[in-house]
Amino acid sequence: MYVKCCLVKYWWVLLIGVVVKGCLEDERVALLKLKDALNHPNGSSLSSWQPHGHGDCCTWERVECDNSTKRVTHLFLDYIRPYELQWSLDASSFLPFEDLQYLDLSGNYLAGLI
Repeated sequence: MYVKCCLVKYWWVLLIGVVVKGCLEDERVALLKLKDALNHPNGSSLSSWQPHGHGDCCTWERVECDNSTKRVTHLFLDYIRPYELQWSLDASSFLPFEDLQYLDLSGNYLAGLI
């Protein structure tokens, strides 16, 4: 009975590992929209955030995910935009990140009501 129980757990973990290979699609899309809103006009910041190629946003710079769920848990978006380029924050941009525990937006010269 114990062996059967452990085998079931092993296959369940293996199945989850196969199904959840990278970050969730809605979070990947939300990150790409954030990149468009945040990015410096010359496109130099967040260069690892690419719509094509390596689509696993858990491997992108400034992003951390939960190892088991692959949901984004930490975003380190500090000092992305230079002083001359103020950014009006749209808080709804962060709604797809249901497991977000840490968000750093410091040094981005946010404009408007925060």
